[in-house]
Amino acid sequence: MAKLVMRELIDRGEIERGQLGVTIQDVTPDLAEALGLDRPEGALVNQVAAGSPAETAGIRASDVIVGVDGEPVGRVADLKLHMGLARIGSQLQSYLVRNGDTMQLTAELTKPADQRLSVPADVPLLAGVVLEATDTGPSDAAGVRVADIDPDGPAGRAGLSVGDVIVSVDQQPVDAPNEVLSIARSSPNALLLQVMRDSGMIFIAIV
Repeated sequence: MAKLVMRELIDRGEIERGQLGVTIQDVTPDLAEALGLDRPEGALVNQVAAGSPAETAGIRASDVIVGVDGEPVGRVADLKLHMGLARIGSQLQSYLVRNGDTMQLTAELTKPADQRLSVPADVPLLAGVVLEATDTGPSDAAGVRVADIDPDGPAGRAGLSVGDVIVSVDQQPVDAPNEVLSIARSSPNALLLQVMRDSGMIFIAIV
């Protein structure tokens, strides 16, 4: 996945990923029982964004996505990996379980609305950093871009730069600005960022 994203950055100068417009979670054994599923597999839809491709296609909250484009979805990571390779304008064939019935719906992926986030004061190691989803220029699974940065802040002094794509924080993959903040809040004294820059991958330690 990282190699494919890096190649697109080299070839195109940006990452263009389509958005489905859902928030999802893994199906636990308890959820599987409550939903009447045979096994705890798939990606459970928590929320569908208004006006999104998912809403237009007919996807609803509590649907369980069990496959996309002929590939099985056993957990959230499977869907995120597939979405990380999906282009804007492509047709996504989704296989769902709803109220015990299996159905197939088609969604045309669109470019997401701007998703910039200025890091708040309670995350001092990233003070002065503005983050955005990579598909504002999300990928649903391609990392988080640095849209702006204070060069005199901790992250700037550590070497983080505008245009860098943060792939992981403390060895945990990230694909949305809020995920970066969530991990950073739990590590107030030091952060290890894996960053995609130009034609390669580097690590940056912020202390």
